[in-house]
Amino acid sequence: MCSNQVDIPLSKPLFEVTRSREIVSRPTVDRGSRYSESLIDVHVHMDPPGRNQDINISVLMDIANTLQVNRVDIAIFMPTPNVGGHLLGVAQRVALKNMAPDNVKLFVGSNYITYWLHQICHDEEVSNKLSTVLAQLSEDLSFSDYIGVGEIGVLHFRKNPSQHVISFQPNSAPFLDIVEEIAKHDVWLDLHIEPVDPDGVSHEDWAFGGLHLLLHRNPTLKFILFHTAMTNPSNARHILETYPNVMMSIKPMTPTRAWKNLETVLNSNGKVYEDWATLFEEMPSL
Repeated sequence: MCSNQVDIPLSKPLFEVTRSREIVSRPTVDRGSRYSESLIDVHVHMDPPGRNQDINISVLMDIANTLQVNRVDIAIFMPTPNVGGHLLGVAQRVALKNMAPDNVKLFVGSNYITYWLHQICHDEEVSNKLSTVLAQLSEDLSFSDYIGVGEIGVLHFRKNPSQHVISFQPNSAPFLDIVEEIAKHDVWLDLHIEPVDPDGVSHEDWAFGGLHLLLHRNPTLKFILFHTAMTNPSNARHILETYPNVMMSIKPMTPTRAWKNLETVLNSNGKVYEDWATLFEEMPSL
């Protein structure tokens, strides 16, 4: 996918990949009792203030109150992979954390890492060097405000017309150096990597081989694959069984055109598919 040469060999997936898409009309489970254990939302975005606008403290207070009213123990806020260098968004997230330090945690870095890696991959001109990016990351991770890095978009296709496609090689040397820096700080790395593109073309060997390479090189890396890895329950189970230090977040999506080739956990009526429910019950730390 990159136009330039990548020297580090890409690993093969360590498990047999199931390439079929699940049937949308497959069985679901009846709604159960209300979840009563600790609730952690590991994937929260906020729209940054618009140009020439200030941070709206009232809105932040509403968010903090909503977390407490709904008994969300921890919510992790982070930039999106394609947000770019929006510094006001960084200040906005820090302000929210200061309002609710027990409930709000922060991930950092995607706003200056993801698109930079995309530009490097596609031979676009960049202003920063790898040493500059690593220095910024190390400085950020020295603050207790941040418990992880993300959301890093290795492969992120368009979900709406205004979004840009983000792609870079998971075996590119700059990315591997960045991941090594993250592992040194013993914080979480969260990754958005779509194994199937909107046209139905499989990138599963590329995505899951990249996952193996990162964890083989950094065996203590704490890893979150977002949106249940956007794959079917069989592959998700293999990933979790193969890599004990990988976790996944659950995105409560129903089938939509934007996600037509990515696996959702809910049907069009909002009911949980039976195969996903079984996996959630058997591996609750998913």
